Amino acid sequence: MAFPVKYFHNGMTGAPALSGTAGTMVNIIKACLITGFNTKTLNSLIVASNVATATISAGGHGFAVGDIIQVAGASPTELNGDFKVTAVTNTTVLFATTGITDQTATGTITICYSPIGTWAEQFSGTTNKLVVRSGDVAGSRAYFQFDDTATLATGCRMFETMSDIATGTQQCPSSTAEAAVYGIIKSHVADSSTRNWWLIGDGRTFYIGIAHRASNYWACYYFGDIVSYKAGDTKHAMIRCFTNTSAYGAATYNSSPGSVTPYMRPYIQRSMSGAGLGDAFSIATLFGNWGMQSLATFPSLSDNGVHTSEVYAMDSNSASNGAYQVRGRLPGIHACHEYLAGTHLETVTQSGVDYIALASQGSDETNASKNYFKLAAWR
Repeated sequence: MAFPVKYFHNGMTGAPALSGTAGTMVNIIKACLITGFNTKTLNSLIVASNVATATISAGGHGFAVGDIIQVAGASPTELNGDFKVTAVTNTTVLFATTGITDQTATGTITICYSPIGTWAEQFSGTTNKLVVRSGDVAGSRAYFQFDDTATLATGCRMFETMSDIATGTQQCPSSTAEAAVYGIIKSHVADSSTRNWWLIGDGRTFYIGIAHRASNYWACYYFGDIVSYKAGDTKHAMIRCFTNTSAYGAATYNSSPGSVTPYMRPYIQRSMSGAGLGDAFSIATLFGNWGMQSLATFPSLSDNGVHTSEVYAMDSNSASNGAYQVRGRLPGIHACHEYLAGTHLETVTQSGVDYIALASQGSDETNASKNYFKLAAWR
């Protein structure tokens, strides 16, 4: 069964921990995109009347109703793949099946939180470093490099091509000086104190949220393709991180999820014309400077509802008469008319579509601004 969008957070059982130590950020990215986590070996997997019951006699498996799990090692092979959990007990996990006759599966069978998939690791084998690339041939297939050898921050770069884990073409950001300090802030102190995080994505784009000071000071990072409105636009990958991670340390910096500031800047692979190195781009929504302003009451006085806007990528090198041009939209992510609307990790339904609210900028989860992410297909 296909689940195009998946999300993860530090509160899930077996989730990798984030802290001010080397390697913790790449562990999270790899687990969420590629390997999954919280792997359990089953004692049995029995199908009866289109319901599969997985038994883990040790108990305490941690899975909950609605979780997306990945089954591996089962025979018949139709039982392998992704399924949504429909019921649980302390020792069982149930999910629906289709077209599989009643039987007891054989093999060494495991289940885990299913990774996003489609993404693959490139040039493996270097400690605390990771390069990932989407396998979706319809996308840009840009390379995203993460250098997590430091304690407080993870260096991030984007390339069009790479020949090894350290060498590539069309580096973004293109400035050598900025690229040396561009990245993710993991923690304000170099210790093992854990930090809250989330990650959501599909096969071409993922977003990461991190509270780098205990549960405070959330920031939202982007990696992957926009949905371009320009026909034939294949150089539309984006990356968004802090411009100078070395400047922060113990400071209590936070960030606006959509603003282009000296502290946090989004880049796109190439300008709309296809020329040049990676360019900074701007972001716009119906509600203005999203993630920072309260532009209306919540819930809406008109219908007691929640209203969101898509988020648009504005090409800064295609200005005409001082106006930026709409290049496309950021997939999956929506801004709300009231920046404090919703509760972190709360699922809401709008026009029959489910969205999850995720803290993205500001202080603690209650007072941080939320972005709403669509839980159905992004493109």
